[in-house]
Amino acid sequence: MPRFIKSDELEVKDGAGNSVFLRRRLDMGAVLRIQEAAGAHESLLALYVNSIVRWEGPDFKGMRCTPENIEKVDYEDPFWIEVADKIAELNKRLLGREETESPLPPTTTGTPLPVESQAAADGTISTSA
Repeated sequence: MPRFIKSDELEVKDGAGNSVFLRRRLDMGAVLRIQEAAGAHESLLALYVNSIVRWEGPDFKGMRCTPENIEKVDYEDPFWIEVADKIAELNKRLLGREETESPLPPTTTGTPLPVESQAAADGTISTSA
């Protein structure tokens, strides 16, 4: 295979015999398609569609790995949360995050505040009863 063409995959497995195979690195065309997606939902969907190469296992039986089926998966399922975390880890530069950056807002001590505390600090919720 030519030096500049990468096709290596990373497998994410669950305990039920299901696997999702991800591209370790996106090619230039995939990056451009993701960046050209109109809104946040379209960008996230483009990231998934371009990252997921294939899937296999009993829960995928009869379900081809297509953009339409990727859009239908339950992203709140713990397995898909694991897949999403792995996609984010593999694409830190594309997502604009450095390795040490947290997506959560920092506190003065450097540790993230709980959501309720952050909202109270921002003044977006009331803390009085």
